Amino acid sequence: HGFTPLHIAAHYGNVNVARPLLDRGADVNYQAKNNITPLHIASKWGRIEMVRLLIAAGALVDCRTRDGLTPLHCAARSGHAELASLLIDAGANPSAKTR
Repeated sequence: HGFTPLHIAAHYGNVNVARPLLDRGADVNYQAKNNITPLHIASKWGRIEMVRLLIAAGALVDCRTRDGLTPLHCAARSGHAELASLLIDAGANPSAKTR
């Protein structure tokens, strides 16, 4: 799938791994297969501390997968209300539509 170590850390919510990766230049907005970013993954799995870290590192909150999903769509699909609010507070478009 072309996932980077940051994608994997985002999946598991491991900020102790993600922080040094970001400090050493990991691309916070790298798009793996289907244009999935670490922020999409962290949002899907409800990893709120990871989402905070990725946003602070410059993650684009309205980036889209090949299907047009934003991280907010991923959080909403999975029922992560607090995380959805965090994304909106960070500038995510609450009216974004999929393709």
